[in-house]
Amino acid sequence: MKNKKYTVFLILILFSTIFTSLFSLNVFAKEDLVPDPTYPGADPNTFWDFNESDVVGWNVRKFEGINLASSKDYIYNTTGFGYENLTVDEEYDVSYFFYYVNLTQMYFNITLGSLRHNTSIPTLRTSILNYTIPALAPVFGLSTPHVPYFIPKNSTGLHLDYYAQLMANAYDQMGWIKDPDYIDVTGNEITIENSTSHNYAHLFYFDNGTLNKGEFFNSSANERFNYTRTYDFDPSDDVQWGFDSGETVGWKHDYHINGSLNKTEVLYYNISGFVYGLYGGDDYYYVNLSRYYFNLTENTLKENKTADPLNSSVVISYALFPQWNAIPPYVPYFIPKNSTGLHLDYHAQLFANFLDEPDWLGYIEDPDIIANNGEDHIYIANTTTSEYVRLYYYNNGTLRTASVGINSSGNFYTHNYTRTFDFNPIDEVQWPVEVGDVLYARWDMNLKAEVVDFNNTYFEGVGVVQEVIANVSKWDDASGWVLHKENETIGRANDYNYVIYEQDMNPWVFRIGTNGTHLLNFIKDLSKGPDITYSYGDYWGRATNQTSGDQFHMEIFSNQVFKYLKLTEYNITNYMMNSTEVTDKSEFEIEPYNIEGFTINANISVSDDTLAMYAAFDNNPGVDAINNERLFMDILLNNSGTLDTLNFTIEFDTTEYEGLKFWWYNVSANEGDGAWKEISFETISSGKIFISMNHTSFYAISAAEYTPPPSNPPGSFNLTTTAGSPDADGKITLNWTDSANADSYILYTYSKNITEVNSSLTVVADGLTNKSYIIDDLTNGTYYYAVLAKNSDGQELSNSVKVDVSISPEGGDGDDDGDDDDDDGADGGDGTTPPEIPFGNSYLIFLLIGLLG
Repeated sequence: MKNKKYTVFLILILFSTIFTSLFSLNVFAKEDLVPDPTYPGADPNTFWDFNESDVVGWNVRKFEGINLASSKDYIYNTTGFGYENLTVDEEYDVSYFFYYVNLTQMYFNITLGSLRHNTSIPTLRTSILNYTIPALAPVFGLSTPHVPYFIPKNSTGLHLDYYAQLMANAYDQMGWIKDPDYIDVTGNEITIENSTSHNYAHLFYFDNGTLNKGEFFNSSANERFNYTRTYDFDPSDDVQWGFDSGETVGWKHDYHINGSLNKTEVLYYNISGFVYGLYGGDDYYYVNLSRYYFNLTENTLKENKTADPLNSSVVISYALFPQWNAIPPYVPYFIPKNSTGLHLDYHAQLFANFLDEPDWLGYIEDPDIIANNGEDHIYIANTTTSEYVRLYYYNNGTLRTASVGINSSGNFYTHNYTRTFDFNPIDEVQWPVEVGDVLYARWDMNLKAEVVDFNNTYFEGVGVVQEVIANVSKWDDASGWVLHKENETIGRANDYNYVIYEQDMNPWVFRIGTNGTHLLNFIKDLSKGPDITYSYGDYWGRATNQTSGDQFHMEIFSNQVFKYLKLTEYNITNYMMNSTEVTDKSEFEIEPYNIEGFTINANISVSDDTLAMYAAFDNNPGVDAINNERLFMDILLNNSGTLDTLNFTIEFDTTEYEGLKFWWYNVSANEGDGAWKEISFETISSGKIFISMNHTSFYAISAAEYTPPPSNPPGSFNLTTTAGSPDADGKITLNWTDSANADSYILYTYSKNITEVNSSLTVVADGLTNKSYIIDDLTNGTYYYAVLAKNSDGQELSNSVKVDVSISPEGGDGDDDGDDDDDDGADGGDGTTPPEIPFGNSYLIFLLIGLLG
């Protein structure tokens, strides 16, 4: 029992993280090692078949399931050999001789281009006890389980037999391979396994006793460790980049929420160099990036010296991810190469780990698809949550496109990255206006915008943009047009964003190519909430609050000029006003915004040349309400004193509206608050009115929805007949009950039962107003009759009656032709029926046979 206690104690010592503190550090050359007095025949000079100052290294990879979780190189310098006599039990005076190999961890100094001692990590040692306790891996935070990096030798070879058994004891005590039932040494290979749990360790050694390769598996943790001897001590020589420093790269980033574009930005960088370094004990390879921007003065890209340098980095396992505050989710902009191509296999797995790990990103938890096509494509996805990352690369390892889909807070966010080679972000922008163009609109007042310039500038969060600049004037009844805002921005866009908005900006014009989806993005910036739904058409976008019914509706003309904006929640309507020069008389049509069913023609006469501006819309511009309001008109003259007459001809759909009224807005009423006043009009014809005015104002039309008169189709009724069953004389009378609301009836006949009116029926009589009809000329047969009641609101079909007619011959001679003649004609040629021949045709056949015989 005591020996087992000492063995366990020594094993714990060997695996303890405080191992190096148990001894004073004694370092010797091999020839200076003192023999173990308990084994006087053993020569410690022969234990180790390598020398001090040798450099050794192993690559250690950890797998979780089939997924590579980490990969790291451990490089050491064998700085010497040592021995200790350690007392483990003073009561019984038990001590053991330890022999060990001293190790110093090394790192590759990129500046000097050589390995250097890592002085931040204490000297490490592996040890051997009396040929029996195995030389175990250094205990300095290496992922467990530890494996013996070195095995000593004796005159017959490596001490594999001792190590196999005592390593099995160690693994059993530490719980890594409990109760091993298979321990084997074959050549330089050690195998330790539990055949039930399938936990195992396979270790292969060179003849000099250093570890060649090894594998350890623990089924309960589903972890596997691979150890491979490496001779590559320059960690940067296998990492190749397929591009050069000094290159300029850029990506366009589109950001969507629930399928709708929310924002677009372009990220420009210059590849300023390639760097290798250490971070937290890991080797990192950096692509150094400098942030660039488009310089408007020099019309080219320039370095943003106020931004910190950016690093796109890859750890030794090639887990690539950006290391800067770019808009998440991060995507690998670069992948390094080796002699066979891009390192897609490493990146697919390790980027999936990066996305899954909550301490890093945690964007895609538990991905169940991690794949690459071996050439240019990586795909990572969780098929349950529909989250994904799809990456495509050029042959040189730079990102071509990326698409990322993420669920968050009840929304689905997508990020699309596309490599761009267009480093001028405004060279594709075109506007529907030129300098000198004048636009008229009503926002909260009547406004005029005169385009004076186009300006290129930097807009925060978007980058370089182009703006349309105008001087905006407002209308004053006393003074006319008065400058309201000078050098006002009335439009803003770049190559990637059609509508760029800021608070208090009134967008008058939009970049050519703007459509309803671009307007919807603009609306979404201003209208957000859990109950908001969005819709759009070719040139309009709308947000609707499903709880309150309030809407934010925006519309533009097909030439990308602002047309109409409506916010029902605040009773706000803004609209572009059409304009026409009036020299004496002028006619124009007012096209209502967002209203159907009205056609408005205006005829205006003036005494002096002036400008008329006009629009029609569906939101009340006054404080006074009108019942059944339908549309409102805004009519404005540059000089209202020149007006002689203003005549309106208004046509409307009488199947939609009735009870039409016409109004004008008296701004002086209600102590200056204004009120709507009704105006009489002339009715020209149904659905067409005429109004003549001698002043401009706001005008309005109210009308109730047309209510058609109630429908009164004919009611149900019943048809009967006086015919016998069967009828013997062919004379019948058809009678039917009254059908309510019927104007007239139609009598039909057919050879089958009548269930509907169609073209196969025969009309017996039409336009009937009586409720009976006599038929006196029927011959033998079967007849069906039905009556259809009808009026202007519809029709109703009666039931169908059946009449069978069978008229017997007079005199009882058995004829069925109704005459009194005897049927004595042999051939019936005189109209009589030939006599019946017994046995029918058989009689004729016998007769013919007799004649022929």
